[in-house]
Amino acid sequence: MSSDYGFDEFFTGDNYRDEFVPSHIYDRNQCWDCERIVTPELLMENCAKCGKKTPVREKCVCVCGNEWVRKVKTKHQQIDSEVFCESYAKAPDVWCPKCDDYVKGSFYLLYKLGPSSRGAFHAGSLVTHYRHNHVKSWDRSLRNARYRDKIPNYDYDQEKARVNNRAKRQLLRELLKCVGNDCIPSEVDAMALARGFEELRENDDATQNLVRDVIEKIGRFIDGDSGG
Repeated sequence: MSSDYGFDEFFTGDNYRDEFVPSHIYDRNQCWDCERIVTPELLMENCAKCGKKTPVREKCVCVCGNEWVRKVKTKHQQIDSEVFCESYAKAPDVWCPKCDDYVKGSFYLLYKLGPSSRGAFHAGSLVTHYRHNHVKSWDRSLRNARYRDKIPNYDYDQEKARVNNRAKRQLLRELLKCVGNDCIPSEVDAMALARGFEELRENDDATQNLVRDVIEKIGRFIDGDSGG
């Protein structure tokens, strides 16, 4: 599987925005504290491409004071202050060394990073893919409040950083293994991908050390020295 939607094709006109800070979305209409069922308010926006008014989020306000927004099923996607048609909100597929197949690239990362960060886009998309498809506890903790409550000292941001670093290290090891076995697709730049992990935020010391080690070893493979 590969994408027919090119990396550069997205960046035409004024599509890129410098700032985007994602927020945690609690995807239920039941309050996590008092367990009341809340009737959500539908939030509508105009699509930046087709102009059509479309629901993009539901706002929930509980009488206990908790507020949150939840996703709605729509053919549009909201990023920052813009809403995009599903047909427009696409990103190139990226090759995953763990799956040895192409997986969906992250439109939000493409939108955020811009055209100069292909490696970081590839690496970041893989981390998102890994978190949602290879770490079952991650999605379960988002969808199941009782499961989440059993995790000691659970904090969304800290848990996401921990899971992301776990994903980065596993993906880097798989990348290095594929380089050694010469099984990387010809269109994939292994060195650019490895360096892309270096550009990602919230790398812990173990991840940073592994990134440098993988970059060094890939460099030796490129130079024709696969020893030691």
